Formats: sequence, structure tokens, C-alpha cells
Amino acid sequence: MKRLAKLSWRARGTGAICTTEVDQPIRGYRINQKNRSNPFATSVPEGSSPIVAWITYDGETYWVGLSSAQGWPRTIRVTQHDVNGAKLKVQADEGE
Repeated sequence: MKRLAKLSWRARGTGAICTTEVDQPIRGYRINQKNRSNPFATSVPEGSSPIVAWITYDGETYWVGLSSAQGWPRTIRVTQHDVNGAKLKVQADEGE
């Protein structure tokens, strides 16, 4: 698994660019009924997004781990195709 510092991808169905950076709130990602989960986790303030805890790449799929937040998934799966469709790309951690 390769650790990443930043990741951007095109959200399917919306065309929006989602961006993540470790220790920063996720941007551009929207919750819907299909990806909604974790109903009992502690809630973030209204209108806020959870903090990105980690980003990894296993050679096929990018995984974004989020802090615990009510209604948000704990991890988000992103494909290489989605990343290729984004204007911004991937930044690996130093030394990786």
C-alpha cells in the first residue's frame, strides 16, 4: 500500500471534482442514499465535512479514510478511472 498526501477525482454522476488532503476536511464529496453510512458515529457540525485521516493506493484502488462523522462513510473507494478524469492528480507523501 502506498500512502498519499492528496488525491483528487471526478465524482461519478455529478462531474464534480472531489479533493482530499490528509488532516483537512474532504471537499466536493456529497453524501447520498447509496453512500450514506455510519449512522451512530459522532456528528460533525452542520454543514461541515469530516477530516481525512489517511489516503492509500493498493495498485488498483484508492482508499480515503475519514474521521468518524454521523451519516458519512468511514472509507471512500476511488478508482483509477475517476482519478484520471480529474484535473488535479495524486501527490504521494515525501519518501514514498
